[in-house]
Order: sequence, then structure tokens, then C-alpha cells
Amino acid sequence: QVQPARVVGPTSEAVREMAGKHGSGGRCPIVPVQIVAHPWTLLARPAAFPADGAMPVVGPSSMACVEGQDGTHRSYHERLMAPWWIWLLAAVFTLSVAVAYDFALGLAAGALAATLVGGGLAALLLATSSTLSVDDCVVRVGRARLPVRFVGAVEPLDKDASARARTRDFNPSAHLVLRTWASSRSVRIDVSDPRDPHPYWLVSTRHPERFAAAIRSAAHTAIGSGQVLPEQAG
Repeated sequence: QVQPARVVGPTSEAVREMAGKHGSGGRCPIVPVQIVAHPWTLLARPAAFPADGAMPVVGPSSMACVEGQDGTHRSYHERLMAPWWIWLLAAVFTLSVAVAYDFALGLAAGALAATLVGGGLAALLLATSSTLSVDDCVVRVGRARLPVRFVGAVEPLDKDASARARTRDFNPSAHLVLRTWASSRSVRIDVSDPRDPHPYWLVSTRHPERFAAAIRSAAHTAIGSGQVLPEQAG
């Protein structure tokens, strides 16, 4: 038999009232609920019932991120696509090929050439695009993830500083995600994990100040909440 739980939170009075009605012999026993305190929302989920009948409250400091997975609260997102003039050049090239094949082999050949060339160029441009995001657990650039707890100094770079970082100050061990045809600016993210072979990331972005601010905010929040990875908690 499930005993009534003592729930901490704004709904505790309502839960106690329901427990009094159904907790002893009723057909609809109370399911123990765990209230999770979170800066953005309150989440309720079934939880194990402690021996003393008290329901613990879990705050952000005890919520651990899972390595290799994204967080739940995204604060920044950017998709680096090819600029319009590259798409225009691809369209002009596709049209030229289609006209040439149409003139030489007929309408069907021209249409087939346009489909193959245009589709191939579009797929190539989409494949070379890059997605940047920041959430409460990781900085994600494409498929690469950097846990925010391993973020060191973050520096937004203008056009000239980005050019120096790619040439004179370049480190071969750095992790580079550069899309200079999309943006000539970038952000440098130092990596504090001693096991990581990359001392820093250099990432192209159209909004270096906003991207850097989101990374710093996520890193400071992780440090302030005592966020740890599961394998490091033990």
C-alpha cells in the first residue's frame, strides 16, 4: 500500500488533501511525485518513495549531464548556410549545363542534366553548412560536442583577428570549423579538459558576440550549479 507523501512545493496542500481522501484504502492511491526545482519550469515525475515517507526536492545542482548527449535548454542556435550569391552561381551553372545538353541531345537530356547537376550542387552546399548551438550541457558545432564544464576562455574575433587566428597564430592541434564563405568572423573557445587533444576550438559565426555570450553564460551556470558528469561524480 502506498502511503501519503509529504511533498514540498506550491501544490503540497492539494496533494495532502488528495492523500487524505485516497491514501488509505481508496481505489485511486496517490502516485508519489518528485518536484524538480528548475530556473525555467517545474517538472513533476514519478519517483521512488523514501523510507521515512518524505519526498526530496531535486535542484539544478543535482541534475547531471550525460556525456555524448545534448542538454534540454538551448540558449543559442545558428545555421551557417552558403550565402545567396553562391546559390545563384550554382543555379547559373546548372542552367548552363542544361542548355548545353538540351542543344546537343534534346530536351530530355537537358532536363536530366539539370536535375543531376542541380541536385548535386544543392546537396553539396547543404552538406558543407554548419549548425552551432549552446545549451545547459554542451556547446555543439556540427557533430562535435564540448561539455560546458570544460569551457575555458571564450573570445569573439572580428574579421582581422579571425584572419590572424587562421594564419599567423594558427595551432595545428586546434579544432577548426571554418566557413569563411559564410562569415569572416569567428569565436575562439579554449578547452580546459586535459584529456582533450584540442587546446581550443575556432568556429566561424555570423554573430561572434552573441555566440560567445551564450557560451559564457552556460559555463557559468554549470559551475554555479555544481554540474558534474556521471563518471566524475563517483
